Amino acid sequence: MKFKRILITLLLTSSLTACMGVKFSYNNLDWFVPWYLDDYLQLNDQQEDAFDAHLKVIWNWHRHNQLPQYSTLLNEIISDLDKQQVTLERLHYYGEQTNSFYHKVIHKALQEGLPLLQSLDEPQLKELYENFDETDQEFKEYFADNDLKQREKKQLKSINKTFKKWIGKLTKKQKRLLKAWTKETESTIELRIQYSEKVRLAFKQAMSGRKNTEQMRKQLLLLATQPGLLQSKELTDKRERNNQRFRQLLLDTLSTLSKKQQKKLRRKILSYAEDFSDLSVKTD
Repeated sequence: MKFKRILITLLLTSSLTACMGVKFSYNNLDWFVPWYLDDYLQLNDQQEDAFDAHLKVIWNWHRHNQLPQYSTLLNEIISDLDKQQVTLERLHYYGEQTNSFYHKVIHKALQEGLPLLQSLDEPQLKELYENFDETDQEFKEYFADNDLKQREKKQLKSINKTFKKWIGKLTKKQKRLLKAWTKETESTIELRIQYSEKVRLAFKQAMSGRKNTEQMRKQLLLLATQPGLLQSKELTDKRERNNQRFRQLLLDTLSTLSKKQQKKLRRKILSYAEDFSDLSVKTD
């Protein structure tokens, strides 16, 4: 099933990253990405060759142009931590930088992948849309099986695990902060499902006019980088409030770190910065 396949992919990638490091996972994207795509769409031989070629271009561009920027941002964070200059404003800046990285990848992916999308025939599009619908249905069922309390419990377990990974064993005060954040976070499940339906419809509309390259490119770019155009004001507002709550949680947690936790956090961030830097200079 598609949604479970996505979860398995994410878990596998996370496990590989944890066990073998960022370098192993990144250097094997040419295996992960086609495996993931194959669950949605069957390409013919010519399209597979084109996909491999496009992926190589995007991958090399990302390695040499984007990874150095990731490393730079992480080193900025380390500098802010060392100087005790992490503020809500700086946390917002880190988020904005991360969003800009995402937008650059989307631009490049569309630039390289548009011809492949335009080459899809009607049976392939039908298969793609059906798989999108199946994933969406499984997403709904996944959350329908869990009420609000169950979701909060799972979210709390997940956030505890994530923070422990970055700073080590949590204190009672830190656990209370995470529990309070979990309680305060506003659920967006139903609104995200509605938004997903609008996105699928907009994607179909863009693909229906795929003979017009520039129009299709603009539609897909807006779809990927301007979520506010389709998501409801209620969802936009909830997401922004949740983002603010999370930034506050990070700031509050930082103020509680022991010397040992500070050192672990610094080492962890530095490790990623060094990995990105090393990966960026790998020869093709």
